[in-house]
Formats: sequence, structure tokens, C-alpha cells
Amino acid sequence: MRHHRPPHAHDPQAGQLRYVMIRYTLKPDAVEENLELLAEVQRELTENQPDAVKMATFQLDDKVSFVHLHAADRPARLHTIKSFERFRRSLPERCVAEPISTEVDCVGLFNFG
Repeated sequence: MRHHRPPHAHDPQAGQLRYVMIRYTLKPDAVEENLELLAEVQRELTENQPDAVKMATFQLDDKVSFVHLHAADRPARLHTIKSFERFRRSLPERCVAEPISTEVDCVGLFNFG
């Protein structure tokens, strides 16, 4: 997965969230599997309510492109979620090209989520 980090980004201090956006396009025959894996991630997040983790997933109009926006106080926090690790490990195999991960700065947020 390619990673991009804004030049002004810095390591988060305690209590600050680090935002990451992941964009990818799936092979058409991998969409159903991807949606099932994402549902598992959402179930685990809902059941366990991990501290300092936020995640939103969007399926684009073409139905094969997705965008994830997640935030955590530590970069490795999401990697403790077992279903997320299953999803992440197999993602490149489902994609037509390498997913792109970009660290982003939140400059505004209103009633999101």
C-alpha cells in the first residue's frame, strides 16, 4: 500500500487523532467479499467500542471504488482489531491497483458520524 503524508503532518500527541484516508478500486468479482469483510469490521467495532478509534467507509458510484476515513490516537490502534487485520491483509488481492493511503489533516467537521 502506498502511503502519503502531508508535509506539515506531525506525530500526534496524547489525545490527538491521526486521520488516514485509504482509496482503492476493486476487481468487480471482489465487491461482495469486500462488503462482507467490512461488515465484520463494523460489527467488531460496534461490539468492542475501542477507545479513540473512528472509521467511516464509502462506496463510490461506480460500485467498485471505496474510500475509508479512519482516525485513531495511535497509528497501530486499528491493527489491534482482528477483523480489520483480516480485511487489510487481503485487500491488495481484491484490488485492480495498489490501495493508496494518505494521512490527512481535519480542518473542519460537523455532525459527522
